[in-house]
Amino acid sequence: MLRGMRARVAGAVGFGAFAAFGAHAENDEATLRARLAALAERLDRIDGAERASFAAKRVAPAQAVSGGEFPGSWKLPGSETSISFGGYVKTDAFLTRGAAHTAVGDSFVVSSIPLGRTAAARQGGDFRLHARESRLRFETSTPTDAGRLKTTIEGDFYGAGGNQRFANSTTFALYHAFAQFGPTLIGHTNSTFADRDTAFDTVDFAGPVGQEFNRQAQIRRTVELGETLDLDLAIENPEGRTMTPTGGTDVNVVDKLPDFVAALR
Repeated sequence: MLRGMRARVAGAVGFGAFAAFGAHAENDEATLRARLAALAERLDRIDGAERASFAAKRVAPAQAVSGGEFPGSWKLPGSETSISFGGYVKTDAFLTRGAAHTAVGDSFVVSSIPLGRTAAARQGGDFRLHARESRLRFETSTPTDAGRLKTTIEGDFYGAGGNQRFANSTTFALYHAFAQFGPTLIGHTNSTFADRDTAFDTVDFAGPVGQEFNRQAQIRRTVELGETLDLDLAIENPEGRTMTPTGGTDVNVVDKLPDFVAALR
């Protein structure tokens, strides 16, 4: 009887010790898990701080310069706008025989050549050297939700003014300054009346005799009628002139309405 009671007491004590050990093990595991979680959180904070420090020291991708969407362009840092600068340097030399350069000017105009046996043809000739046709060009292209917006500014130094007595200075001449949004163009560029598709490529600005060529401010809309057929409709700046009976120009003309131009290409 006593031996049986001792066995039961020993078994109870053993079970209690095992239970206490199990509870202690569970507590240690929970503590270990908590410590691991805290350590992981601390490592995440350190890693985040290091990443922020590294990003602050290097150039952000949004501020880096990358290639643009059209040839010769690059993207403006921090935007989707592609820009480009271009142009060329051009020097012209004119040697006239039998007429001064004032008869020909700074560009070779065939109709300005004096006829033989006239006073203009007996002025002894002249030499003229200039770089007024050197050109600058600036372009942009920006994608929008409604389409692509393009702008162009271009000109050279073939403007009025300047002389050969002091620095040969000359003013900047604006050739193109327009914005194009889809089929709509607004600004200063070649007139819709000029046939730009058949314009000749020439070294001299004067171009061939008889070619229509002028630039002015306008609002133009292009309508596609087919794969190879377009209709241009434009409102352009008017410039009216009348000739007097003696061959002069009447300077009192008032332009009350714009020019309405249509071109089928």
